[in-house]
This record gives sequence, C-alpha cells and structure tokens, in this order.
Amino acid sequence: MFFRTNKLLILIMVECLIVGCAVGARDLPKDFSSIDAKERLSLSDFSVVTAKLTCSQIDDELEILESDYALQVQSIEGERQQNQVAGYID
Repeated sequence: MFFRTNKLLILIMVECLIVGCAVGARDLPKDFSSIDAKERLSLSDFSVVTAKLTCSQIDDELEILESDYALQVQSIEGERQQNQVAGYID
C-alpha cells in the first residue's frame, strides 16, 4: 500500500511538471526604443492627461519617480541583512 501511494504521488508530481512546462512564454512587449525598432510611439499611444503634460511637468514627474526609487533602494539595502538572516533561519 505504501509503495503504491508513493508511486501515485510521484506520477502526479511528474504530470504537474509536464503541464507546467507546456505553457508557452508570453509575447515580448513592443519595441519602441531600439535603434532599429519597427514601430514608433505616437500621441495616440498615451492617455489624454499624459499627452497634455508639458516638458517641465514631465521633468517634475521624473524627479518624483527618481526620488521614490532612491528611497525604495535605500529601504531594500537597509533591510537586506535582516531579510537574508530570516531566509537562512526559515
């Protein structure tokens, strides 16, 4: 009985692996930024609100994003040692 249960469990695990690997990869996003990109962004690719932003407003948004990014990196680096130790203990 024990051997039969293990055999069934192994068979189920192998089938799960096969099914999990059978899914194809998602399509890559469109390439707009490379030198040889076949498509270019147009104004219609943006929301109305985004399309109406001025250059200075876009610069302000970028500064906010860069500041948020720096804070997140600082937070991650500050907790890295603690998280690594917790990973070893778990």
